[in-house]
Amino acid sequence: MRTFLTIVVPLLAPTALYFLYALIASRLGSRRDAAARDAGTQAAQGETPWPWLAGIGVVLMVIAVIFLAEFDRAPPGSTYIPPQLIDGVVVPAQIIPPGESAGE
Repeated sequence: MRTFLTIVVPLLAPTALYFLYALIASRLGSRRDAAARDAGTQAAQGETPWPWLAGIGVVLMVIAVIFLAEFDRAPPGSTYIPPQLIDGVVVPAQIIPPGESAGE
């Protein structure tokens, strides 16, 4: 879930928002097209800006990773116990704060 929130969502959110915008703009576009024809201009309907969408997604992903690295850390001196398989059950990883033992 953490990978999904820190990598997948930031990468796909700009594209999803763009397509939502494009859908709304196309539904409202008939009125704009008529107004643009009256003004002698053409409504801007181009290709999807993939490089911009990918770039914004990467920037959001980097911000999410930096945020998690900065604010989701264990206190200094903590002991990390990796996930273990005990009697056929996966015991999740633990971080033991300094001054406490793993058995408490």
